[in-house]
Amino acid sequence: MTEIGIGADINPGARFSPGEQLRTRPEWHRDARPVHRGARVTTPGRLHFQVFDFNRMRPVTPGAGGIGTSTTTAGSEIEVTVTDDGGITAPVPTAEHFARLFAHLVGYRGGLRIEVPQRVPYVHSGFGSNVTFNTGMLAGLNAVFGTPFSIPEMWDIITQNFVENSDDEAGKLFWGVDTGVGEACVLYGGFVWVDQYARYIGSADADGLWLMTAKGDTRTLGDEKLREFGISIDRGVGDLDEFDLTQGVTYAYQDEYGAQVLDFLERRMKPHLLRNDARGMLEHGWELNEVGSVRVLRRYWKGDVLDDILRTVREAGGIYSTMSSSGPSIFAVCDSEAAAHRVREALEPRFGEYLSNYAVGRAGTRLKVFLDPEG
Repeated sequence: MTEIGIGADINPGARFSPGEQLRTRPEWHRDARPVHRGARVTTPGRLHFQVFDFNRMRPVTPGAGGIGTSTTTAGSEIEVTVTDDGGITAPVPTAEHFARLFAHLVGYRGGLRIEVPQRVPYVHSGFGSNVTFNTGMLAGLNAVFGTPFSIPEMWDIITQNFVENSDDEAGKLFWGVDTGVGEACVLYGGFVWVDQYARYIGSADADGLWLMTAKGDTRTLGDEKLREFGISIDRGVGDLDEFDLTQGVTYAYQDEYGAQVLDFLERRMKPHLLRNDARGMLEHGWELNEVGSVRVLRRYWKGDVLDDILRTVREAGGIYSTMSSSGPSIFAVCDSEAAAHRVREALEPRFGEYLSNYAVGRAGTRLKVFLDPEG
């Protein structure tokens, strides 16, 4: 177990084992013991759009911000069980890491078993497969131990310890790039707003809003920029790939549009957030796309195809549409389930080469924890 204070020097490119490099604050340490035998956690997927400041997007330190929501069209299920035999067993390094982090913070030396019956199936596609899993893990552990941490504390713990499973070294972890948006989506619900300094500002209820999502095909949607970075078209855009890509194409974008975007967000969209009007906020999204993150996405995905997809969604009645995160998956926000299906029907015949796994679901739901007091 290796504990590191927040602010200590860290090699952002290092690979390490679960339980190493635990970033902590003194006030996080508190005694807690299991109150329940176990918990089952269901987490929706995450959709993220409009990075506020690409220059703050880097491993280890959360930042860059954005707007996001959860989606029931993808999700994970995690089971946390207290065991009598000691030790921590988990199917993937990130699960073991967060279990060890939590046990360290509460001074627990007993046994824990983590099982994952279901996980977001689309990895490196924009559905937040890792961030929603990490958040669900910690939420389940927190509930089993009698909720020693508040939601803001959990959000802070996860964002300061955001790690990914290493693709190139089995059993190891690396520091990921985290905006804080994904954690907020599944912990708070609604359409969330996290600023460029990784501060949760608030959320607007998603009542009555539906989503159409479609998985993008990296092989057909990818532009030459992906190949320039040597990214596997079969694997998709991973976490460090996203960092390399954004750093490679966003400096000029941030210089040209950064201040304009922040002003637009502050004056046109945030007022709707603060009066709990998600639809009003999103109706400005089409104008935001003219100067926002879509300009970056066009640099390494086929811009003409992306534009055609978004135009089709708008003509079919969608409230707003864009790619999620760094892509390549698409989502559309609609004002009813029927409207979401109409958008799907407009896209499917035209974009079969680029999109698949169409689904319709609810926006803005929170993760759910089902306690098992007896086991």
